[in-house]
Amino acid sequence: MLTVLKREIRSLFSSYKGYLFVALFGIAFGVLRMVYHYLLMDKLTFILHDASSGTSFSLVAFEYMLTYLPFAFAIAAPILTFSIFDTERRMGAWSLLRSLPLTAKGVVFGKYLSALCVFLLSYTVLTVLSFLLGFYTGSELLTVMYSILFYALACNTLLAINFFISAVCKNKYVALGVSYGVNIIFAVLFATRYAVPYVLGGIFEKLSILGTHTSALVGIVDISAIILHLTVGGAFLYLSYVVLKNEMKVFGGACKNEK
Repeated sequence: MLTVLKREIRSLFSSYKGYLFVALFGIAFGVLRMVYHYLLMDKLTFILHDASSGTSFSLVAFEYMLTYLPFAFAIAAPILTFSIFDTERRMGAWSLLRSLPLTAKGVVFGKYLSALCVFLLSYTVLTVLSFLLGFYTGSELLTVMYSILFYALACNTLLAINFFISAVCKNKYVALGVSYGVNIIFAVLFATRYAVPYVLGGIFEKLSILGTHTSALVGIVDISAIILHLTVGGAFLYLSYVVLKNEMKVFGGACKNEK
């Protein structure tokens, strides 16, 4: 698995895909942050009080902008996954795996972890820069850290879904189109959750994947949301493994040491 992981990360940054993902992810989050400031500045504010002068002023809490992080990731995620199996399919490289000490599980999870590592690297850089620039101004540091970790979990769920789409679609351009189509549906469900009756709004929020974690911003540990993300992400990753394991057997034979 480590061999596949290293090869895939090297491949992502030896082509345009890794750099395009980082650019799209960063730009999308920056644009959404500006939209947040413009639309919600008067609503989501907290008051900082200067005890020495007795004055106070409003400042938008940057951690609330994490609400839009999954949207930024939804824009960039298909770039990481749409062609992740294209080389093996196009060149018939599945058959070569029979001569290597690799399992189907190692190949699939190695590829998945490579995409996850690129996302986490980009997310870590954005987070560190935000702290260094003083954007995270909330008084509860633990709440902010929990929110950052929880939103990473939400993005991982979206990555697993896009990874499964790439595993199922045999053509990389079809995978790209379907991934963006599914991500748009998630975004629409989340954006319209307040435009429908309350009961439907709760269902829309859960189905959107993007909206199951807003309680983290106020320090509420929502166990059901954590279980949902772990379950959905794990299920789609396992389904990807099943699909690709069968494909390897059909087109290239079972990998060495694969039971």
